[in-house]
Amino acid sequence: MKTVKVSYNIGTHDLETKIKQVKKFLDKELDVKVELMLRGRENYLYKDCEDKLKEMFSEFRIINSWNRGNKYYLLLR
Repeated sequence: MKTVKVSYNIGTHDLETKIKQVKKFLDKELDVKVELMLRGRENYLYKDCEDKLKEMFSEFRIINSWNRGNKYYLLLR
């Protein structure tokens, strides 16, 4: 299993790079865990984190999604 970390305010080019990285891992038939961590005031300002994370990686098959504290996760296969 590979882990890819993203932030809530990720730039478009950075997101494209992360998506290419995820595609590369999935082509090798590895599971990918995507982690979005909120820092400081982001915890209070952004309540739609799980939806935004699913939207970012909607082109992939999402197996599971969960959160633990200030971190949100997606499991892709």
